Formats: sequence, C-alpha cells, structure tokens
Amino acid sequence: MKRIIFLIAGLVFSISCMSQQPNLSSVVSIKLPDKAEKLNRTQSSSYLKENFKKSKVPLDKENIYIKDGVIISFWDLSVSGDNKRSLQNSKAELLEVLKIDKNLKVNEANIITINHNQFLVINYQEGDEVYLRFYSDYKNNKNISGLIQFKKPDEDKAKGLLDTLLKTIQFKN
Repeated sequence: MKRIIFLIAGLVFSISCMSQQPNLSSVVSIKLPDKAEKLNRTQSSSYLKENFKKSKVPLDKENIYIKDGVIISFWDLSVSGDNKRSLQNSKAELLEVLKIDKNLKVNEANIITINHNQFLVINYQEGDEVYLRFYSDYKNNKNISGLIQFKKPDEDKAKGLLDTLLKTIQFKN
C-alpha cells in the first residue's frame, strides 16, 4: 500500500514538473502562449529566410518561438541609472529612428498598462511584413523587450498573442 501511495505521489510530482515552463527570464516571470514552439538559432534563421523578405528578430537572443506562423521573441535588458529613459522618451526617440527608413510605416505607438506594468508597443510594417515591438518600463534598472514578426493577414492573431504574453508578465524582485 505504501508503494502505491509513493508511486502516485511521484507520478503527480512528475506531471506537475513537466507542465511548468522553464525559467525564460531573469527579470520577469512570463508564460508563453499555448503550443508556442521554441526555435534554436538555426531554425529561426531558416524560417525567417524562407518566410520573410527581411527580419528584425535578433538571432543572438535565446527566446525565439513560433506559433501559427507568428514569430515571438523577447529578451532581458539591464541599464544603469544614467541611461534609463522613460517610455515616453523612448517612444519619441524610436519614432524618429523609424521615420528614417522611408519603406517603414508606423501604424501605431502606444504606452499601455497591464497588471500595473507599463509597456511601450510600436506596430510598424514594411510591405506585408508587420512588427510589434514592445518594451516594459524599468523595474530595478531592468526591463523586458521583445519583437513579434508576422505577415499582415496574421495581424489579429499576433496582437492576441502579444496581449496574452504581456498579461502574464510579473517582475521578479
């Protein structure tokens, strides 16, 4: 009888460990959308070259995923107090930088609040390829940034994935 109890307890523990996502960030806890598949650098590069004319996804980052043809990437950033900018200042600077490339069209740029966290989200495109770039406000001189890349027909799906992702972000102490 004791063996059966230990066997059941071990099975329950194993199942709960398998269902947990690995630690994806040292800055935040974050939950990926269901069925998002991790891509390594080679897979990311191949997929992006085969499916997009250009890519803004930084291949040197570890967290690159795909779900239904939408690429999701994010990374931690640390900054010293002197280099910290408000989201409002970052928004103004990034919009100026994006204006330089006449092939890019900025669709929207907003600062939003989700679960007491502020994010700058910039939606821009080049042809039928669209990018959702996001930056969190700084907490303890750290933030999380990311980029979602997709084709224009997948825009609603990509915005839903971004919303799902941002709603799960909780800063670590």
